[in-house]
Amino acid sequence: MNLVKLENLQLHHGEQVIFDGLSLLVRKGDRLCVIGRNGAGKSTLLKTVEGGVDPDSGIVWREPGLTVASLQQDLPEQSDISVYDFVSGGLAELGEKPGAFRCAGDPERYRELDGTRPRAAKNRGR
Repeated sequence: MNLVKLENLQLHHGEQVIFDGLSLLVRKGDRLCVIGRNGAGKSTLLKTVEGGVDPDSGIVWREPGLTVASLQQDLPEQSDISVYDFVSGGLAELGEKPGAFRCAGDPERYRELDGTRPRAAKNRGR
C-alpha cells in the first residue's frame, strides 16, 4: 500500500535549488533514512511529506486519512521540561505507551522488562 508519493518536485529558495525533479514513494512498512549536509534540504523534504511545505511544482500525494507526526528539530526554550516529557508531547496519540521507555535512565527498570542491563550503564567509567 502506498502511503506517500512525491513526483517531480521542484523547490527553490531564491536562487538556491532545494529539489530538482525529486520523486519518492513511501509504502507501508518502509523505513527511511535521510542523510545529507547542512542546508541540503533534509528538513524541507520531511516538512513536504508532512504537508508543512508546498513545492513550487510537482505532485504530492498522501493516502487519504494518513496521519504524519513529527517532532520539531529545535528544543523548547523552557529548561524545566525533561527530554521524556518533550518527546511524549509529540506522541500525543500514544498516550501512556511511552512510559515503558522511561527505564532508559534507570538500569533497575531494564531488569523488569527483559532481565538485561543497558549497555551504557554496564560500560560506565571506560
